[in-house]
Amino acid sequence: MEITTTSEHKTKLIGAKLGFFCRDFFTKNKETGPLILLFFGDLGSGKTTFIKGFVKSLKIKEEQIISPTFIIYQKFQTKYCTLYHFDLYRLNNVKDLLKLGFKDILKEKKSIILIEWADKMDNFNFKNLNVIKINLKHSNGNKRKIVIKGL
Repeated sequence: MEITTTSEHKTKLIGAKLGFFCRDFFTKNKETGPLILLFFGDLGSGKTTFIKGFVKSLKIKEEQIISPTFIIYQKFQTKYCTLYHFDLYRLNNVKDLLKLGFKDILKEKKSIILIEWADKMDNFNFKNLNVIKINLKHSNGNKRKIVIKGL
């Protein structure tokens, strides 16, 4: 699916729509394992903005979502699932992420894992996991091209 948004508000709206889809996915498929959303895009492409819209569907206030660059990840418990928000911008390699217990997080049946700068995980095997890839590209002004693939 390919979408072009023309404002920050519309980028958040697309994020919220995907968030509702994912929330419903858990409601219908309780034992499917984690749902992983991999975000790709340059600095300023709208990854965190998209995620702020996404979390509204889980009743998380968008003000709670900051790009967790310095703390690597945030964890939120919702009535629907556990949400993890990772920002890999400062990580050197996947080994750094594994030291934080990432493999254990992948074992959680009812979790959504959002990963910004997912290109740093090129060598990671997501085989047999529920993965959605979101690529955001900055265009003219506030325009963003959003490409969503998977699930």
